[in-house]
Amino acid sequence: QLDRTTASAIILRTDKDGYLRELALPKGHYLPVTGVVPDQPAETARNFLIEHRELFAPAGVVGSFSTLKSKRVRDLDYVRLSQQYRGTPVFGGEAIVHLSDAGRVQYVTTTLSKKLKEVGDNLDILSATVSLERVREIAENGASRSANVNQISVTNPILKLFDPTILET
Repeated sequence: QLDRTTASAIILRTDKDGYLRELALPKGHYLPVTGVVPDQPAETARNFLIEHRELFAPAGVVGSFSTLKSKRVRDLDYVRLSQQYRGTPVFGGEAIVHLSDAGRVQYVTTTLSKKLKEVGDNLDILSATVSLERVREIAENGASRSANVNQISVTNPILKLFDPTILET
């Protein structure tokens, strides 16, 4: 539950389905987190997203989160997390959470997939349909046509789930 005394001072954006995209509270006001992990802002941010997952997506859809980046600036921790489904990152599925010294959430913004429940147990879709070698070959050929360089370096591809609805928000 949000503290109703701050309701007039919050910034609130939702997606077309009514799920939370952005919530900002004024300095000194915070969202509750029961799973605060002292001195571990990324764990606390992850716990917040899981505790309040019904704000962000339909039941059973959010999945899990891995930390992309965490930094401290003055009295706030900024944590950027990647949405995952059964260990596979979701392309564009991210959340940014700002936390106070005490691990209380002051700001959250998300772009999360709402379609993971449709995947269910059909793990066949989590398999790459193109080999890593073929992906490297395509990348090298495409880059060599568009660049005047003698050598092109291609990093290892990363398998990700793609949900086009993330881009619609």
